[in-house]
Parts: sequence; structure tokens; C-alpha cells
Amino acid sequence: MIKKNISRLRKSEYFGNLSVQLIGTLIAQLIPILISPILSRLYKKESFAVLALFMAIVGVLSVPNAGRYHIAIVKPEEDKEAESLYQISILSTFLYNILLLVLIIILYPFLNSYYALNNLWYIIPFAVFVFGIYNTGLFYSVRYKKFRKNAKAKIYQTVVTSLVSVLIVYTAFSFYGLVVGKVLGVLVSAIVLFRLFDLKVNFQELKQVANKYIEYPKLTIIPTLMNIFSLQALVLYVGMYFDDITLGYLALTNMILVAPSALIGMSYRDVFYQKITEIYNLKQFNKAKKFFLYSALGLFVIAFILCIILYFLGEFLFSFVYGNQWVLSGKYASILVFAAAIKLIVSPLSIVLNTTNKLKWLSSWQISYFITLNLTLYLSIIEMGLDVVSVFKIYILHEIVSYTIYFLLQYKSISTRKNEGYI
Repeated sequence: MIKKNISRLRKSEYFGNLSVQLIGTLIAQLIPILISPILSRLYKKESFAVLALFMAIVGVLSVPNAGRYHIAIVKPEEDKEAESLYQISILSTFLYNILLLVLIIILYPFLNSYYALNNLWYIIPFAVFVFGIYNTGLFYSVRYKKFRKNAKAKIYQTVVTSLVSVLIVYTAFSFYGLVVGKVLGVLVSAIVLFRLFDLKVNFQELKQVANKYIEYPKLTIIPTLMNIFSLQALVLYVGMYFDDITLGYLALTNMILVAPSALIGMSYRDVFYQKITEIYNLKQFNKAKKFFLYSALGLFVIAFILCIILYFLGEFLFSFVYGNQWVLSGKYASILVFAAAIKLIVSPLSIVLNTTNKLKWLSSWQISYFITLNLTLYLSIIEMGLDVVSVFKIYILHEIVSYTIYFLLQYKSISTRKNEGYI
């Protein structure tokens, strides 16, 4: 019976799509992992610190991109409606980033007094725009099951990022080479996923579709902004209250641990979202619940292996691969791997709250998470004055508790047989 189920799974469309996504992601991640020992020797810790801060800020500012309408592209039964959502997303991204550039020009002295990124502040709107186009194209490819194209985009991204990061070190822009490499990598992947549309759009029709899906910007922008800020909070707090060297160590840890884990989770999420939405829309609720649990189990296995390897071998692997000067990054990785693991299991599945229209549940958790995490970091760093390793340990405890609650909310939503209204 088990062999029969495994055989049926291997032949299924879902398994094929998931395989393409995971294999593409594996190849995409092997490239930066293989190139990272070179980067750790070419760049100083301060350059890694700049990359970490830049990407943290870009991550937060990217939230309002497309008015969050890009997430809804998978939902409509009619392709015409999905095409309208795609157009809304692209146009909204363009307008938002023009506004963002104006605000950064006006507020530059204030912003740079907190995080001294200097001229990189003016590059941020372009980076945010590129991420907006990339994410819109990503959801569009998921709707139409273009997972091979999706996987190619990820591979191109890491190839370009790695090559540019290595080559630019020999130019006058070497200090910012990691940032330039990252932005150009995402730009190439965005171009791969981008699809031109007729600029003679029907704005009346777009307005109707925008109003129909108004819950996405209305209910998700502010909570998601809080959530993404929370995901970047550790970097932002360390960047503000600890020195650049400490942030540099943390940045390499993120590059090797957090970023690949997030990308694996996103690849899993893309296929999971399409499939769970398909099952749920057919009102096959028991099947949807089983599919959710099997997906969680698959992610747990990946996360468990990651924890075992880095907890016991983190310091050794980092010192061996990146040099003895990076052993502290290995120590950080052996601690922070547990936070990365729980996120790897739970975050990809959170898209189910969009499928089941439990956007208020999602918003409530994100708001609670934002408040409790910032309180945790504020108290441990500012009030208690703890060293960075102790801060990491308290942070992990918070993540495990918060994401366990998050998982239970997701499971409850898929167990509820109501598919109408935003509850």
C-alpha cells in the first residue's frame, strides 16, 4: 500500500512541479555556497554588514509593492481577471517606487543618520522596484504552472549575483560589490519572469478588479509590513546597537543559513499554494487537510537535517570553508539554525491563510508577532544589556513559540469548511 502511494505520488503533477522547483532551487543555492568561500576572502566583514542592512531595508520597503495584489493572481477562476491583477500589480509597483524615490531624496539626512548607507539609499527604490517585478512574475508563473521558468529565474539570479560579486571586487566599487551583485541578480531573474502586456489597458476594468480584491491591500499591507520588519529585526537591531564587525559575522550566517532556507521555503510555497488552492476550491476539505500535513512533514524533514548538521558542525564547517576568521559566524549559525528551521517549516504553509480567506487571522498573528518580537529584542538588548549570543538564544525561544502558534492557526483554517468571505 505504501509503495503504491509512493508510486502514485511520483507520477503526480504536484510531485513533478515540486521536483522542478526544488531541483532548480538546489542548483541555484549550490552556486552561492560554492562561491561564498571566495567572497569571504575577497570582502571584509564591513561589506557583509552593508549588504545585510541594505537587504533588510529593501525587504521592509518592498512590502507595499503592487499593493499586494500580486498575491491574488493565483486566486481567480477566470484568466482574464488574473491578467487584470497582473497589470494592476506592475502599474502599482512602478508608481509606488517613484513615490519612494521622492521620499528618500527628501528624508536622506534623517535616514542616513540611523543607517549610514550613504549613496546606497538612492539605489534602494530601484532595488525595491526590481523585487516588485520579480515577485509579481513569480506569482504569475505559479498560476500558469510555469515552474521550469520559475526555477530558471532563480538559477540565473544566483549565477549573476555570484559572478558580479566576484568580478566587481577589482573595481572602484568593491566595497559595495555584494550589494551590486545582489541587485543585478534579482534584476535578471525579474526580466526572465516579466511578461509584457498591452499598455492600452482598460482602467475601468482594472478598477473593478482592484475593488473586488481590495482586501489584499486593505488587510495585508500593514500587518505584512510589520511581519517583514520582524523578519529583518535581528539584523536591524544588531546593526543599530552592536558594531559592524558583529553585524558582518551575522551577515555571513544569514547568507549561508537564512537566505537559502527562505529560498527553499519559497520554492515549496509556490507549488503548495497552487495545489492547495486547487483542492480547496473543489471543496475537498479532508484531502486539503491531509495535503497540508504531508507538506508540513516534508518541510520538517528538511529542517531537521539542517539543524543536526549545523548544531554539531557549524563552527567547524565555517572555519574550514571560510577561514578561521569566520568561526564566530559558525557559532551564530549553530544557534540561529533553530529559528531558521521553524520558519522553514511554517512560513511556506502560511499561504494557506490566503487560500482559506482567513486574512484577519493572518493579520492578527503578524501584529502580535511584531509587538512581542520587538519587545523581546528591546528588553534583551537595551534594558538588560545582554551580549549578542544571549540575545540570539532569547530570540530563538520567541521564534519557536510564535511560529508554533502560527502553525496551529494554519491547521485550524484548513480544517474549517467555509470558503466564502474574509474571516
